[in-house]
Amino acid sequence: MGITNGPKWDQGHDLRAGIKALELATEFKEQLGPRLPKDLLSRLEGDVKALSAAGDEGKVKVTELKGYTGSTQNACEQANRWASSIREALKRGNAPSDVLKAAGVGGKFYVNSVESMIASLSAVLAAQEKYGAAFAAGGVLPEDVEEGKRLLASLSATDMVQEAAKAKKLSGTSARYDLRKRIEQAVDHIRGAGMLHFYGQPAIANRFAALVPPQGPGGAAETAPPPDTAPPNPGGKS
Repeated sequence: MGITNGPKWDQGHDLRAGIKALELATEFKEQLGPRLPKDLLSRLEGDVKALSAAGDEGKVKVTELKGYTGSTQNACEQANRWASSIREALKRGNAPSDVLKAAGVGGKFYVNSVESMIASLSAVLAAQEKYGAAFAAGGVLPEDVEEGKRLLASLSATDMVQEAAKAKKLSGTSARYDLRKRIEQAVDHIRGAGMLHFYGQPAIANRFAALVPPQGPGGAAETAPPPDTAPPNPGGKS
């Protein structure tokens, strides 16, 4: 499930805009002080530092998650090879059709799906418990069965680790999204205050206007209107 009401801009712009907004608000602190909430700059500074640190931490978490995914894929491939080998052995041993069906012969299993591979292993192991003699006739040894049980336990554990890692990453993402939204709100506040205070000085006002992305998420950047101008009168009358 995706995260709703996320940040407006990408993470890189959030960080750059936060830093630039801090610089501008500090440069014009005397003029903007009365227009900004108390402690806004100190909170923004802390959030910018936290987001900068979260960037590096995020790379580690993604790498860690990819490692878990790799482990799961390896377990799936091993499970698929084992189950397929057992089914081939049953067919070579001329096992009855009901045994083959119970073991999953003819079924659809997907090696890239943990759930599917668990179902595949479970079918073979359940069939072995019920039709032990037919398995033995196909050359399936007790150690083969134990290997299947080990693979099932390993795959189940790997799947749980992967799900836990995903939940942990989602939690970290949610916290980072909250952090980014706070930065965006502070940038918007500083931007609005600067454009209002310096509306008669377009060169300065446009520095604040440029805090939003020029295009894409966040919309096109506004530019301050020239001083003492107004839009044309649609009716043509003054």
